[in-house]
Formats: sequence, C-alpha cells, structure tokens
Amino acid sequence: MSLFLGNIHYWLYNKIMVQNALTNELIDELDYEYLKEELDEKYGQVPKGELEDIIDTSNIHGSLQSFIIIVENRLARVLREVIEKKDIDRARSIAFDFGKRLQKDVEENREMKYYYEILNNIFVNGMPCDGANEIISEEEEKFLYRTRRDIFVEYYDTEELEMLHKDIKSKLANGIFDGRNIIVNSLEEDYFLIRRA
Repeated sequence: MSLFLGNIHYWLYNKIMVQNALTNELIDELDYEYLKEELDEKYGQVPKGELEDIIDTSNIHGSLQSFIIIVENRLARVLREVIEKKDIDRARSIAFDFGKRLQKDVEENREMKYYYEILNNIFVNGMPCDGANEIISEEEEKFLYRTRRDIFVEYYDTEELEMLHKDIKSKLANGIFDGRNIIVNSLEEDYFLIRRA
C-alpha cells in the first residue's frame, strides 16, 4: 500500500466500519451490553473520526490491519456468545435486517458480477493484498466465489463459529438483495453462490 491515503484506504476503512456497526447492532439487539467492557479491554475499539485524523500516515497498512484485527476479534467474541446463549436465529434475523438498511442503491437485473462487487465492497476479507476472494465461475444466472479460510481461521477457530460467521454474512447479503431477485448461499468449503431467484 502507498504512503498516502487513497481511494483504496477509504474503501477498506468503510468495510471495517460496516462490520463494526454490525457487531454493535448484534450487541444492542441481543442485550449483550455486558460484553462491551470485555471487548474494549481485550480488543480495543476502532478510533472514531475521519480516516485522515485517526490513521498513522507513516504506517497506513499497519493501521488498517490493526483495525481489521479489532473488528474481527470483536465480532468473533459476540458470535461465540450467540452460540453459547443459543441466539442463532435472532442473530441471523438481525444480520438480515442490517443488510436491508444497506440496500438503498442496489439495482435489479444487472450482471452477476455487479452483485459480487457489492458484497466485496461490504465484507471485510483481510487486506486487499491478501487476495482473499477467488472467483470460481461467472454465468448469466449465477456467480460462484470462494473466500480463503486462512484469512479468518485465527478469529473463527471452531467449526461451529466458522459456520455461524459464514451464515451471518450470507444473511446480511440476502438482506442487501431483498426484493432484488438475488439470493446468496454459503456453501461448503468456503464457497459463496450468488444466484438469481
């Protein structure tokens, strides 16, 4: 990454803040306020403010990576609580409704890569240089991609937690595309299928 702030840095920071907002929404809606102190003490918070005011401009890459670590750890901890409290269905519903609030400009009847790019602009999948997503196939009615597991394994370190993380992402995606005749399915082996309804 460069030594000055560019569009890619703002793009990544926006993705980080979307995930941070989802985590906060889960905490609020599931009445997990008691986790906030633990999360702050153990993982910290992404600083608030304009990116140019909160980032270390001498280490832009390191600053953004530290923000990713914060939001991934915080979400993983909340999802562990979801599993422990058996709040999975509620968490899925919250993620879907959160996604619906992100859909304002999503168009219908576009090429499938358009819908993939929307998700790529929202989901945190490591740093851009990590090359987390691999496009497997692109057809008129469906688009298949894979997200590298090793990007997330240190945060979502059990099979149950990993599956819930993928499920929450697909519910959020389906909220984004609600009413647009697009469905997202999380498949085995870290694959995601975007298809027309």
